[in-house]
Formats: sequence, structure tokens, C-alpha cells
Amino acid sequence: MTVVLIGMSVIMLTTLTGGWLARKVGQSRVVGEIVGGILLGPSVFGRFVPKVANSLFPKSSFVVFETLSTVGLILFLFLIGMELDHELLYRQRKTALLASGMSVLLPFAMGTLLAQSLRIRFAPEGIGGVPFVLFLRIAMSITAFPVLARILQVRGLQRTELGTTAIFCAAVGDLFGWLLLSLALALMGAPDAPSSKPMRLASRPS
Repeated sequence: MTVVLIGMSVIMLTTLTGGWLARKVGQSRVVGEIVGGILLGPSVFGRFVPKVANSLFPKSSFVVFETLSTVGLILFLFLIGMELDHELLYRQRKTALLASGMSVLLPFAMGTLLAQSLRIRFAPEGIGGVPFVLFLRIAMSITAFPVLARILQVRGLQRTELGTTAIFCAAVGDLFGWLLLSLALALMGAPDAPSSKPMRLASRPS
């Protein structure tokens, strides 16, 4: 538990510092928070000082961090949903549905163009062409919904017409995307399908 508390303190300090620096250069705090997470991850901290990283973030602590992050994410999105103007959302439903459809179809088509070349290099052995192509299409079309919601909240746009429409577009697109992703994982027969995380696959803000 001590290691978890120390790790949480380091994470909080890093993200707060990153958010503060991002605001200084005119960016949203969430940009600095994401950069802070990258710095603490295996790409930077774990690569250059692996012993310190393993001591600060042992594998045994990952379950605790994952549980806490999931609870925090649920509460955050719940609060975002409570602040939405549902009357405004109803008035903008046609625009939102059209925009969300296009935001899914365009990257879906791009995934089709890239799938064959990427399949040769990245497809696991025994995975058919259709499941891999479907998986890549969907992975490219899913949005970073929590990141978008965080940006709108920081900018004070979550209650505006633009913010409400953007959140609705992302929600509708993600709903269809994750349903299709579940289908693709089922076709692949992936044993770890239930543990797939939206925040890890979703890197494209709407």
C-alpha cells in the first residue's frame, strides 16, 4: 500500500506540473497531463531508468491503479453527463448524428486502405484477413471521448451548443465503434477481449 500511495503522489505531482506548464504555453491542461503520463510510462521513465520505474510502479500495483482510474473515469463522465443541456442536444440531433457518422466513416475508410500493408507486419499468426481489417478500421474510428470531455470542461464549453454537439458526436461514434470492436475481437477469438480499455485504444480526439 505504501508503494501505491507513493506512486499516486508522483502521478498527481507530475500531472499537475504538466497541466500547469501546458497552460503557460496556451494549451489545455489535459495536454500536459497526457504528456506527464507518457513521461512516467515505459516509453521514457521505464526505458531510461527501468530499475527505478519498477520500484516505483511494480506490476503488483497495476491492478490498484487500474481500478482507481476506472472509478475516477466513471465519476468524471457521470458529472459531464449531468452538466449537458438535453434540450439543446435534442435540437442539434440531426447535425450531431451526421457529424458522428462522418467522423466514423472517414477513418473507417482510411483503415481499409492501410489494413493490407499493416497486416503483413503486425497481424498475429492465425488471425484471418477479415478480422484484422475490421479491427484496424474500428480502432482508427474510435475517439478519445474522456479526453474530449476534459478539454471541453477545462475550456468551459461543455454547456455550450458546440460542446454539447461535440460530446454527443463522440458518444454516438464510440457506441457503434465499441460494439463493432467487440465483434472483431470475438471473430479473432482474443482471450483478453474483456480487459480491452478505451483509453488505451482511443487516441484520436473527436
